[in-house]
Amino acid sequence: MREINGPGEQFFETKEDGIREIHEIPVAAYLVTVKLTKHVPQNHTVDIRPNQATDLNVDLKAGAQISGMVVDEGGRPLPGTFVNLLNPESKLFVNSELNTRTDAGGNYLMDGVPVEELSIHFRHPQFKPLEKTGIRPREAGDFLEIHAILHAGARLSGRVLNGEGRPIAGARVLGITGYSTSAQTDDAGAFTLHGLEEQNAMIKVYARGFGTRTLWSVRPDSPPLEIRVGTAGSIRVRLVSDPPLEACRLVVRRYETDLGREIESQPEVTEKDDGSHLLADLEPGTYRVVVDAPGYETSDQVSVTVVAGHEVDAGTLLLKKQVK
Repeated sequence: MREINGPGEQFFETKEDGIREIHEIPVAAYLVTVKLTKHVPQNHTVDIRPNQATDLNVDLKAGAQISGMVVDEGGRPLPGTFVNLLNPESKLFVNSELNTRTDAGGNYLMDGVPVEELSIHFRHPQFKPLEKTGIRPREAGDFLEIHAILHAGARLSGRVLNGEGRPIAGARVLGITGYSTSAQTDDAGAFTLHGLEEQNAMIKVYARGFGTRTLWSVRPDSPPLEIRVGTAGSIRVRLVSDPPLEACRLVVRRYETDLGREIESQPEVTEKDDGSHLLADLEPGTYRVVVDAPGYETSDQVSVTVVAGHEVDAGTLLLKKQVK
């Protein structure tokens, strides 16, 4: 068990009768994970209140086991491959406790797999991901062997530099084709993206203090890129609403000439002591500031030009409750 948003985990074992009492628990909300070999693991949220005993009764269901080996095209084991169990329709994790990684020999084991239709997703940082569908244990206690061969795919390398041509270390570079892969620049600003599909990719580069730079229709296996990013700017905006807002989302929209349309993004937003909102780490350019607040509307269209290294005041946005 661990406190939600808190530090560390504590581990306990039940007695032979399946019972375990835990005393002197600090008052908080906890995530309790219950696991037993060959049974489907369960997660439960428990609120511990002062001077009150809390009962948690868990009915564990027997599950199956899935194991296998992940190798490359030459038959070499791929340690560190992420292996995730997915719902084939929603593509969401079936149970996060079943997600695992291959060991030094490229082997993995999932214990306590539910008896239902499943998919398995294999992902290694340097190879194209693979999803195997149509997997279904026949019954509890069933043992399946699902092996995988991952293909290298295309690569794309380059360097990320600032406006003066100096390398930016620690920038995050994301490559998106049919799926996404990412890398981080080294001290020389260099990066390599692996496992891309052989089609044009969208490249997004983010570095704190420089904002996000997007490149459209980049061909993998092209010569090394040199991506220059300028110093970021920020926008300050004030919101006035009637009645007061309970929650909202601030986004910016920027016209991309290469696409011929606006692209929406959500910047890092900080609420300041004076009640204003600071939208930080924006690449220089012209943006529209939009408030996403369900049930409210605004007729204001604020267009702001962000200047490198400067904070631009976008003024005040007025929001009113929508009339049904």
